[in-house]
Amino acid sequence: MRQGSRGRGAKGSRDRSQKSEDRRQRSKIVNSKLITQNSKLHSRGFTLIELIIFIIIAGIFLPATYVAFSAAMQRGTQPEDYTRGMLLTEQVMELATKRGYTLLASDTSSLPSCAAIGVNVTTGYICSWTPRYVNFSGGAFSSPDCSVSYGSTTNYICIAVSVTTPQGNTFSSTGMVTNHGF
Repeated sequence: MRQGSRGRGAKGSRDRSQKSEDRRQRSKIVNSKLITQNSKLHSRGFTLIELIIFIIIAGIFLPATYVAFSAAMQRGTQPEDYTRGMLLTEQVMELATKRGYTLLASDTSSLPSCAAIGVNVTTGYICSWTPRYVNFSGGAFSSPDCSVSYGSTTNYICIAVSVTTPQGNTFSSTGMVTNHGF
């Protein structure tokens, strides 16, 4: 008899364990559905703390980004400055050499402006040119950059052109005009 009761007891415990296993499975399903629904509810918006953290981070990075962007924009205008400075230097040199030896000889006594020879200087640019008598002795100029001036008339006039851009870049050029009548 003991064996029979044991058998029924084992069978009953199996039924109970099966029922408890079924309950666990059902509760897992219900819990997973609740977790999914709760996560959907939480993903609809931001909490106040998340919003405050975002504002603090944005407050740190936006000024840094603005400073970097401003610096990049200033550097971005340099190619335009280089181009304008070079073109202005070339234009002044061309118009000065076209004046010829006779007019340049009169310009050595009173230094003319860039506007006097017909060059329109853009606002912010500084333009100057200087004609000077130089001495030429066979193979080389005594002053190839026109820095040495000879007070007396020679057959060579050196022209030094200098243009400074608003960014502070300076472009210079030198040229020479001769008196063909010597």
